[in-house]
Amino acid sequence: MLIRSPLRVSLVGGGSDLRYFYESNLAQSLGFSINKYVYVYEDNFIKNKINLITSSESIVTDDYNLIKNEILKGFIKKFKINSKKYVIFSDLFSGTGLGSSSALTVNLMYALSAQNQNKSYFAEEAFKLEEEISGSTVGKQDHYFSAFGGFNQFTYLNNSSVKVKKINLTKKQIKNITNHMLLIKVGTSRKAYEILYDQKNNINTSYSAKESLKEIVSLVDGASKALINNDFRELGAIVNKSWSLKKRLSRYISNREITKLENKLKTKKIYGGKLLGAGGSGYYLVIASKKIIEDIKLEFDDRILKFEVDMNGTKIIS
Repeated sequence: MLIRSPLRVSLVGGGSDLRYFYESNLAQSLGFSINKYVYVYEDNFIKNKINLITSSESIVTDDYNLIKNEILKGFIKKFKINSKKYVIFSDLFSGTGLGSSSALTVNLMYALSAQNQNKSYFAEEAFKLEEEISGSTVGKQDHYFSAFGGFNQFTYLNNSSVKVKKINLTKKQIKNITNHMLLIKVGTSRKAYEILYDQKNNINTSYSAKESLKEIVSLVDGASKALINNDFRELGAIVNKSWSLKKRLSRYISNREITKLENKLKTKKIYGGKLLGAGGSGYYLVIASKKIIEDIKLEFDDRILKFEVDMNGTKIIS
């Protein structure tokens, strides 16, 4: 069985999807899945042995402690997996701010519970697993974006359930969206958990940081409306504001290299932009007119990630 889970672009609201925040505050986020994937091939294997093949390790073992990948180790330990083979590969390296670790976790949970086709079920179970492994410093939006596919506005309720608002757009609207956006690589890969841990400490101890995150959440409805209306000037302004607020949550979210890229993009008169993911490095989202998008593509050619929207979410492909 070969399963694929898409990566995602989070527009507004990321960071509010962590348990310590949504249990006592309004929390929601807006974004969409893209046609870049994490793949998991699962098959039966020798009795009482696990065979793992990834980009960083290849191992046959009956001792999960020997597995390097923390998500795979946690998954195999928690669910007492044995006599299985997993081959894991991805369109992109991990640590790029596009939700690859969560896409992997969703894939694994889908493989485990493929008989249950309820997307909310395996998205939530994947989140619980990764939250347990990371020590609570992970949000749940990436698991839901990966499971559902398409454009979604998620509301994270204090009872741990998630309200899913599917945003239905025409093919013309979707094409217009991708024509007004692009992704630019900045920096190298990083561990999101470390940045999210610092953010958690700041929000729990700083009134200003907590209020900044609340203000980010208040921008989601307006961003959703702008997206539906294909009002990219307004959407860009909202994304810009949310990014400015997000940088107040942790000193590790931005850095000199990111600031240098932003200053260069400002001269292009883009509508807005933000770094995707927890911060530090990854892909920078640009929202601009079609003409400016084409100009930026020419200048940053080797750093541009071309993408389309994935409308299917996690699925078995063979």
